[in-house]
Amino acid sequence: MRKDWRPYPIVVVVLTALSLSLVTSPVQAQITTGGVAGKVLDEKGSPLPGVLVTLRDTDTGLERAVTSDRDGGYSVLAVPPAVYVVQATMMNYGAPLRTIVVNIGQTVPLNFAMEPGGGIRESVKVTAEPTLNVPGHPEIFVVGDTASLQQDG
Repeated sequence: MRKDWRPYPIVVVVLTALSLSLVTSPVQAQITTGGVAGKVLDEKGSPLPGVLVTLRDTDTGLERAVTSDRDGGYSVLAVPPAVYVVQATMMNYGAPLRTIVVNIGQTVPLNFAMEPGGGIRESVKVTAEPTLNVPGHPEIFVVGDTASLQQDG
């Protein structure tokens, strides 16, 4: 005797699985930004943490800034495509400004070799001149050249 084999249940399962895979295929997100990433090194090639890396859009003037990590690494992600001027600064260190183009879906590799003597410098200049009280008017002080001061007679 021959058993009646029906392929219908298998066909139904295969067609159902195929149709579900087509319906539930993942939708890719549209990428609309790019980024910049790299390392900051000192003059000896050692990683330099704590460096401020700033991107400035040359058209809009908008800025994004990050600080390099303990390994000298930094990344500025999710920036609109544009031309950027990139600056790396740290107390007593500096590097030349760099101009880059960030395209959609691209992370631009950009490393900095910092040199001593450039970068952020802080200084305070204090100047003072002697003051002179005007006789009979304690609320008035003269600062600077007292030779031009004339007395009412």
